[in-house]
Amino acid sequence: LIDSIFKGNVDTLLSHFFDDNGFIAFELSYDEEKYLIDILYRNKILVNVACESGYLYIDN
Repeated sequence: LIDSIFKGNVDTLLSHFFDDNGFIAFELSYDEEKYLIDILYRNKILVNVACESGYLYIDN
């Protein structure tokens, strides 16, 4: 799923999986989430986990 959306374009990945506030807007399995974090990290985009909700968000 992630590779079919990513296709080398990190902006497409961000717009598909994250909302306008930078929070993840798509439910992923644990393995998919790890893979998404890895792709983002390799593209110098850091994510963090919100303490209360446990959701991923883009860390500016």
